[in-house]
Amino acid sequence: MPTAAPSHALDRTRYQAGRSMLFSQFTANNSPTRAVRRLMRELTHLTDLCVLEAWAHCIGTLPDNLRHSSSLIAIGGYGRAELLPNSDIDLLVLIKTDHLPAESKAQLSLAIEQWVSMLWDMGVTLSHSVRTIDECIADALEDLSIQTSILEGRYLAGDKKIHQTFYAAFNRHFDLLTFWREKMAEMRQRHSKFDDTPYSLEPNCKESPGGLRDLHLMLWLAKAANIGQTWQELHHNNWLTASQLRLIQRSENQLLAIRAHLHILSKRMENRVLFDLQTPLAHAFGLFETDGKRAGEHLMQRYYLAARAIYQQCALFVQKFELFLSPPSAPHIAHKIKGFPDFVEVDHVLDVVRNDAFIRKPHLLIDVFYVYGQVTGLTGFSPKLWDAILQARNLITPEFRRTPENRSKFIRLLKLDNGITHAIRLMNQTGVLGRYIPAFRRIIGQMQHDLFHIYTVDQHILTVVRNLRRFTLQEHMQSHFLANQVMAEFGQPWLLYIAGLFHDIAKGRGGDHSDLGAIEVARFAKQHALTKKQTTLVVFLVKHHLTMSTFAQKEDLSDMETIQRFASTVKSVENLQALYLLTVADIRGTSPKVWNAWKDKLLADLYQLTLRELSGQTQAPVSMLKERTMDALELLPNAEIQAQAQALWNDFDTEYFMRHDATTIAWHAEHIVQRPKHTGKTSAVVATKPFNNDHSLHVMVYTADVPDLFARLCSFFQQRYLSIFDAQIYTSGQGIALDTFQVLLPESHQADALFVQRLNQELRETLTTAPALRAPNLGRLTARSRNFPIVPRVSLTPTDKGEYVLKLAATDRHGVLYSIAYILKQMNIRLRSARIVTLGERLEDVFILSSDQLNDPSAAAQLEAELMRVCTIS
Repeated sequence: MPTAAPSHALDRTRYQAGRSMLFSQFTANNSPTRAVRRLMRELTHLTDLCVLEAWAHCIGTLPDNLRHSSSLIAIGGYGRAELLPNSDIDLLVLIKTDHLPAESKAQLSLAIEQWVSMLWDMGVTLSHSVRTIDECIADALEDLSIQTSILEGRYLAGDKKIHQTFYAAFNRHFDLLTFWREKMAEMRQRHSKFDDTPYSLEPNCKESPGGLRDLHLMLWLAKAANIGQTWQELHHNNWLTASQLRLIQRSENQLLAIRAHLHILSKRMENRVLFDLQTPLAHAFGLFETDGKRAGEHLMQRYYLAARAIYQQCALFVQKFELFLSPPSAPHIAHKIKGFPDFVEVDHVLDVVRNDAFIRKPHLLIDVFYVYGQVTGLTGFSPKLWDAILQARNLITPEFRRTPENRSKFIRLLKLDNGITHAIRLMNQTGVLGRYIPAFRRIIGQMQHDLFHIYTVDQHILTVVRNLRRFTLQEHMQSHFLANQVMAEFGQPWLLYIAGLFHDIAKGRGGDHSDLGAIEVARFAKQHALTKKQTTLVVFLVKHHLTMSTFAQKEDLSDMETIQRFASTVKSVENLQALYLLTVADIRGTSPKVWNAWKDKLLADLYQLTLRELSGQTQAPVSMLKERTMDALELLPNAEIQAQAQALWNDFDTEYFMRHDATTIAWHAEHIVQRPKHTGKTSAVVATKPFNNDHSLHVMVYTADVPDLFARLCSFFQQRYLSIFDAQIYTSGQGIALDTFQVLLPESHQADALFVQRLNQELRETLTTAPALRAPNLGRLTARSRNFPIVPRVSLTPTDKGEYVLKLAATDRHGVLYSIAYILKQMNIRLRSARIVTLGERLEDVFILSSDQLNDPSAAAQLEAELMRVCTIS
C-alpha cells in the first residue's frame, strides 16, 4: 500500500504558489500574445510534475505486476499541452487487469482512487476516466468527443506497452470518413449556435465561429489523416503556405492570450468575451480609450480580425480536406470562361489556371470578383484560387490603386447585374476590398457599441449593400414594395452601392463620421472619374445618411414646415429617392430588431410628402388624408361600420391620420364603433393583436383622457414586464385618448388567445378602477448598457401653439418610461401626444406637453433635472 507522501512532493501550497507566479509573470508581460505560449508550456510542465509525483507516490510504489498493469495518458487540451489558467486536466488511465486476481485488482483500483484524491487535494481540477483497452475502444466508437480527445493523447507514465497496444487498436478501428462526416456535422451545429458569424457582441473565444475550436478541428483532421501533427508540419507537407502559417499562428496566439486573461480576470473557466470583461481585458493588452474609440472597442477589433482569419482558414482547410477525401475517379472537368482565359470553372467552383496568375497580372485581383459575380451557378473559390489571392493581395499598392484600368474595373464590378453582393463579400473576406479602399480596411472588425447596431462596421456596410441590391430584385418586392418601386425609378443602383460602402467608413475616428465619410467618398469619386453630378449625389448621401431617419422619427410629419425644411435639405427628387433607399437599407442593416412596420410607415410618409412638396403639390396632407381614409374604409367589413367610422373620424384631426396607416386606422375604428351598446361613447376600449411574431403585441387603448392616463398605462405594462418599444400617444380635440403601443413579451410568454384575453381584461379594469400609482422602480441595466452607456440628452422647446416639445434620448431599461410618466404626473404636466421609439437599448422619445407652469423657467429647469436624474446611469 502507498506510504506517506515524501517531503519533496508538490503539495497544494506549492502548486498554487507556482500557478500564481506564472499568472503574475503573464499579466505583467507587455506582449501577452507572445507570452501566452510560455504560460501554457510552464503550466503544462507544473501540472505534469504534480500529476507524475502523485502517480509515483500512489502507483509507483505498487508491486511490479500492478505497476505494469496501467498506463497514464493526457488527453484533450492537456494532451496537446494547451493548458490555460482554469482549464480542466483531462486524464485517461488504461488498465490491463484480466490476468490479475481479484485482490490485486482491488489494490490497483484503491491506488488509483488515492491518486485522484491526492490530485484534488493539491487543487488540480481533474477530469479522468479509468478503462480497459476494449472498453475505451468501444466507448470511442460510440462517442465522437472521446474519439477526438484520444487523437490528442500524450503518454505520461506507466506501462508504455499498454499505451502502444491501445493506439494500435484504436488506429485499426478508426474510420476517417465517418470521423470527417461527424466532425463536419458537429462544426455546423456549433457555428449555428452562434448564428454562423465570428462577429458576436460577446463571442465565445473557444466555441464561436473563428474561435480556437476551429483551429482544433483543423489539427484533429490533420492528425486523423496523418498529414501533420502541428502547423509547421502542415506547412512542410504543403497544406499551408508560409503566409497562411504566419496568419494562423498570429491569430491563434491572439485568441489564446485573450482566453488566458479571461480565465484570470473571471477566476473561472470563462471563454466568453463578456461586456463586463472587455474593458479590463483591453487594459491587460495595453489598450486604452482614444478619440472615438473605447478601450474595449480596440480590443474587440483585434479579436474580430483574428477570428475572421481563423474562420476563413478553417473554411479553406475543410474545403481542401474534402477534395483530399474525394475518390480519385470523381470527375473534375475544367470549363473555360469566355473572355477570361486565366480562370476556369470546376464543379461549380471558380479556379485559376496558374498559381502565379495574379503575380503576372495583378489586375486579375479585381477581375476575379467580376467573373465570380458574372458567371451563374458558382458556389465559391477553389482552395488553389484562395491561396493565389492571399499570396498576391499585397500587390494592391498605391500604384495599383492609381492605375486607370484598375479603377475602371472596380466601377465595372459595381455595375454587375447579378452577384454583386457575393462578389463584394468575397472581396472583403479575401482582404482585397480593404486593400483597394484603405479607409475600409480601418473599420474591418470594428464594433459599434451604440446599443442598436449588432454588426461590426464592415459587416453592417456589406449588409447595407446587400439590402440595396435586394431593392432591385423582383423576388424581394413583397418585403419592401415602395423601396423596390423607387429603385426602379432611380435606375442607378451602383451609385447607391458606393454611398453604402462609404456611409459609415469614418466610424471610430472621432468627429462626425458623416462629414469625414463625405470627404472620403468625394476623393474616391474623383479618382474613379465620376461625373460632377454623380459625385455631388454620393457626397450628399454619405453626408446626410442619417438625416431622413432623424426627421422621420423625431419630427412632426403633420406639420408642413417640417416637410418644407426636409425638402430644402434634399433639394431634388433624385436626391430624395436615393436618400430614401439608403436610409431604409441602413436601418434594416443595423439589427433585425430595429426595423419594423412603424419605421417603414414613417419613412414612406416622409418620402411621399416630400416628393409632393418638391413637385409643387402644397395640399399634400389633405390629399394624403383623403386617400388614407378611403383605403381604411375599404378595409372595414360593411357599410354600417363604415358610416360609424366616418362619424368617429370627425373627432380626429390631421395629426392622427398622418401618424397611422390605413390598416391601423381601420383596426382602431372597427373596435371602437363595435363596443357594447350599453357603454358610453367614451368608455374604455382595448384591443390587441400580434405584431410581427408571437412575442410582441399591438395594443390599442381608446378612452377619455385624464391627467395620469399615460402613467397608468406605462405602470400597467411595467408590472407585467411588457417592454414598450414603439408607441403613438394621441389626444383628440374632444379630450379622447387613442393610444397605440407595440410591446415585447418576456421570453417565457407567448401571445396566445388566452394570454391576450386576460391582458385585455386586466387593462380595461385598470382604466376603469384607476388604481393609485406606485412609486417608480428602475430595473437593472444589461451588461451592454452598463459598459456602453448613452449620455442622456433632454431638450424642452416651446412651440407657437403654446405647447412644449420634450425630446429625450437615453439608455433604455425596465421602468424608465414609467419613471418619465410619473414625473410628468407629479408635476401636473399634461401629455397631449407622444412618439415612443426604442432602438435596441436606446430610447428616443418625443413628447408634446401642455402646461402653463412650464412658462416659468424654474419649473422647466426642474423638469429637465428630474428627467436627467432617472435617465442617468449611476
